[in-house]
Amino acid sequence: MAADDKHGVAHFQGRDNILKRIAALRAFDIDDRLAAIKTPTLVIATKDDLLVPYGRSEYLAKHLPKAELALLDHGAHAVNITDPERLNGLMTTFLGNHA
Repeated sequence: MAADDKHGVAHFQGRDNILKRIAALRAFDIDDRLAAIKTPTLVIATKDDLLVPYGRSEYLAKHLPKAELALLDHGAHAVNITDPERLNGLMTTFLGNHA
């Protein structure tokens, strides 16, 4: 963990960059257009994600007409790193069902 912390500090993008990213995320709003997205969509979320609350993923899955929600208890924002086998299984199954 110390090496991860050191790497994070060394590569921190800066306060201004983070604030710009937050502003962009807050300004991006397509909620009124979600119903028009007809593509089958797999929404994957984890209950312990500190960056994107899983309630937002539940909202997306509810409002995208062809969405499936995979809500995992653990994995944080990087479930592709913390639980790649489970993530890959979810995606493989989803893609196989929609090929």
